Amino acid sequence: MFTFNGKLNWFKYAVNETITVVFPAGFAVNDPVCAFWQWTEDAAGNKKANTTQLGFINSVTTKTGEYQVSFAFDYYSFEATVAGDSSTITATMFNPKGDRSEATTLNRQFGNLVQFRSTTVFTGKLNWLKYAENEMLTLVVPRGVSNGAPVGLYHQWTVDAKGVKKANHAVNATFRDVTTDKGETKATFDDGYYTYNTTVQSGGQEVKILMSNPNHDQSDNDLKKVYGY
Repeated sequence: MFTFNGKLNWFKYAVNETITVVFPAGFAVNDPVCAFWQWTEDAAGNKKANTTQLGFINSVTTKTGEYQVSFAFDYYSFEATVAGDSSTITATMFNPKGDRSEATTLNRQFGNLVQFRSTTVFTGKLNWLKYAENEMLTLVVPRGVSNGAPVGLYHQWTVDAKGVKKANHAVNATFRDVTTDKGETKATFDDGYYTYNTTVQSGGQEVKILMSNPNHDQSDNDLKKVYGY
């Protein structure tokens, strides 16, 4: 199971937007793959519209220690080179008309050779003071919510504290303080500065994340499951 995060550019529709690609199994033909990003503006004129792309790997070749993988979604497809140590993928997006993006390199955020059939992904929106305004928030839970289990949270800042626009922010952590009551599971993780108190709602289809910092600023964020068994 692997998670990668980087940037996507697709004409005027996606300009320097964060993209998260998840391989719940690995890099074999017919293994599942999913990608998550927001459009700067979609074809209907909606700004910051989240998109979820689900598909399968349809071809794999090996060359000089690297994997060349192709995977297709409903409309868009990707060709990607997986580094020999699986630390990066370099991907190009294209459509049926033959339009192609520039190659973009995504960095591995999580990697484990074990296939986690329990992998779930939730997406929503983040609003945080002036730094994040309606930005896509992607939560990746590789093997369930339990103490010590891995968790990944990925988004971009509208502008970060240094004034950098669309700076990616990746949180790779583990759950702690896990409790279950009346069908809800609560857990906490952090990145050393921000703390994320997470509640998986009964039924497992929705997650609430209360984000806070040492100054006691807080933000409530609602996410919905977009991938998982």
